[in-house]
Amino acid sequence: MPGPTLRVLFLNSYLLRVIEAELGRHRLTVASKPRISERAEELGRALRGAYDVVALAEVFDERDLHALLAAWPGDEAPRVHVGPVSTAASVLQTSGLVALVDGPTAGRVAVQGYTTRGSRLHDADAWAEKGALFCEVTVDGVTLEITSTHLLAGGGLLPRPPWSRRADDRARRKQIEQLGTFVDHHHQPGNRQLVVGDFNLPATDDHGEETAAHRALCDIFDGLDDLWCRDGDRGPGPTADIEEGT
Repeated sequence: MPGPTLRVLFLNSYLLRVIEAELGRHRLTVASKPRISERAEELGRALRGAYDVVALAEVFDERDLHALLAAWPGDEAPRVHVGPVSTAASVLQTSGLVALVDGPTAGRVAVQGYTTRGSRLHDADAWAEKGALFCEVTVDGVTLEITSTHLLAGGGLLPRPPWSRRADDRARRKQIEQLGTFVDHHHQPGNRQLVVGDFNLPATDDHGEETAAHRALCDIFDGLDDLWCRDGDRGPGPTADIEEGT
């Protein structure tokens, strides 16, 4: 007999607010995306009732989370789990990670902030509380552990000097190692596991060869199947193609 089904989505929501200020009749924004509140509301309407678990990245601001959740009536609101939050002074004090559990029985929840951030002079991501969010859900007696993350992208601020251009790769590798330790620590035998996220690493190079970063990711999570490769039969690669709209 087929097992229980669970509709799970990971999405980088791109609801990014960095610097916003009112200057007289003008509004100053730096590195913030346009019409964020409207986009959050539209996203909520699209997600409501469509998935059992939604893992989101880049929901950095509480007001945008509230705008997104406005799509659900108060008595039908999903359970909300939020990723690590920084207590230090920072532009982005959260990880941007949010998990919405809309139906299944919710279980354990845990968060982990990465100790490796990247350079605050060179990496915009270093100003966020990068980390991982773990949540557990149960459907028809089957328990699934879902861990979501958003790894360092690198860049976005001052150009790197030639001698430090591989720093992003080293920092991202350390984050992957911490993610693997976090997942292993919270895994309970008999539970199913799902690790999702925006990993910000190329799977193949310009010659179509697998990158060292992707191989490291696969080695650390050796016990898990890559669903993109297994079910899509597409090989290592991105799970989104902006040009093709897939």
